[in-house]
Amino acid sequence: WQMANGREEIVMEYLVAALFWLVIGGAVGRAMGKPRGREMEGLLLGACFSVLGWIVVLLMAPAPAATAASEPLPAPRLSLEQLAAVQATSTGSGEAGPQYVIWLGGREAGPFTGDRVAEMLRRGTVKGSTPCKAQGDDVWSSVGEMETVLTG
Repeated sequence: WQMANGREEIVMEYLVAALFWLVIGGAVGRAMGKPRGREMEGLLLGACFSVLGWIVVLLMAPAPAATAASEPLPAPRLSLEQLAAVQATSTGSGEAGPQYVIWLGGREAGPFTGDRVAEMLRRGTVKGSTPCKAQGDDVWSSVGEMETVLTG
């Protein structure tokens, strides 16, 4: 094969180098996109545009699924009266049974018995979307999702 400038070059070397660069660029782009939930975009942009693709991946917003998985449920906004009512309800919880913690006013409140959380839901002190978890558990759910457990 001859190049335009008259020097003979072996095209196979160029193909191997290009394929190597595609694989490396794609792998780096995929690794950069993974924390943002954009592995496929990172792979394609990295393979096609190498360093420029990597920059684009770093500037991309996280995918909605990745954002939802990594962020806690939003805290509801309560008035001072509602927060005081919730805190008053949580005092003296020497009752037996599982205890629950709810997220109110930007912080954890409780522990509460399941009946008390269900009562706060009925009164409108908390909403079904209010974050809730069993005391000592690391996984947050919502009061609405746990309603059957709370009352049962």
